[in-house]
Amino acid sequence: MSNISTKFIPADNPFIDQEALTIASILVQIEARVDLTSTKKRDLKSALRSMCRLINKQPEEVPANINWVHIRLRRVQPAAHDITKKRLANIKSDVLKALEMTGCS
Repeated sequence: MSNISTKFIPADNPFIDQEALTIASILVQIEARVDLTSTKKRDLKSALRSMCRLINKQPEEVPANINWVHIRLRRVQPAAHDITKKRLANIKSDVLKALEMTGCS
């Protein structure tokens, strides 16, 4: 994993380790996985990017912390983003799965 670049959290949040992995680095790790089909990679990366859009943050700004992500996703109202409850549930599921697969659980 030494060839995977990591991006750091902006220094404006004193509560998050500045060297913690971000969603951007998780996207890179998912792409590098050889045990996943291209469809599964696409779905997991789509969920991660969708989650970032829903919470109005760039992947580089979102810590790869399952608790942090879970709290933010609980606040998302599907109707406010013109998505169904089912789509939001699928996004949550795939985001949590991606974090778990990359050791962030």
